[in-house]
Amino acid sequence: ITLRPDTLSEDSISSPVGWKFFLGRGKILQADFRLQMPIDTVSIAAGWGSMETDQLTIDLETSAYGAARFCLRDGNIAYDGNDHLPLAGFDPKHIAVSEADIQIDSLFYNGTEALATIRQLAMKERSGLHLTQTGGKVQMDSLGIILPQLGVKTTSSHIQATGKLPWS
Repeated sequence: ITLRPDTLSEDSISSPVGWKFFLGRGKILQADFRLQMPIDTVSIAAGWGSMETDQLTIDLETSAYGAARFCLRDGNIAYDGNDHLPLAGFDPKHIAVSEADIQIDSLFYNGTEALATIRQLAMKERSGLHLTQTGGKVQMDSLGIILPQLGVKTTSSHIQATGKLPWS
């Protein structure tokens, strides 16, 4: 997908959409996506080997989204701000995640609140960071992000944490 300024309408505001979707079980194999933004030279690419979900709900009227289970295997995502070549180490303008394995047992988001029970999150990043196991609970509300329990393992370290990250 390439967005071009001359393809956008003058007034793209529309009325709210009250659609609701429910999917009991779904699976998408071998998908790739690429978005190129010509004005600011940003490009985003993503893909996966398989993505599965159970009890997926999407409510466009209330902007609420949820799933009883979500799994993504062999995922990748790349973000490039193409104004310079990638720097050594972590470069926020050139993020490349590969071999992502995400398994979430319960997921909910509605704009002001989010809840997730992460069973597994593993990935490699271009900078050399390699998460081998991440799991726990994550909550978000109007006051901030709450980590009642979180465990992260890399190839050379391990941490168990709880915490609160206020928005202000």
